[in-house]
Amino acid sequence: MDDPRLTNPPTRQEGECHICEETRPIQALGLCVNCYRKMERAVKGDRFLVDRHSGVIRKDHQKLHKLHADLMVVLGKLGLNRKDKDAVVKLCRPYWAPIAEQLRESGAEDESEKKSREQNKNMFTVHKPAS
Repeated sequence: MDDPRLTNPPTRQEGECHICEETRPIQALGLCVNCYRKMERAVKGDRFLVDRHSGVIRKDHQKLHKLHADLMVVLGKLGLNRKDKDAVVKLCRPYWAPIAEQLRESGAEDESEKKSREQNKNMFTVHKPAS
């Protein structure tokens, strides 16, 4: 019942670090934990460095995106017509200014959207006669 591994957990062997020459528990390769981690970071180099403080979308922008999405869901569940939905979106648009370029509802329309809208307007369908 008494497992010796539970009563006596393994400890790192004490020894002198090859780099800092201090007597500490040895991690691996004859290096203490601090020197081993320092060497490990140096080997990884810049490939794995991530600047966690300046992401592509900041936290306040993430909150705005979530609020925008939640509002669209609520408007959809209320069953508003397009005119009323557009009025609500127009009312909220100043609050979404920081993320306007990332939203389709920002009012900005690029050239490809304009062309496709013009093509759809002139397209003949069974439901709409040609103009």
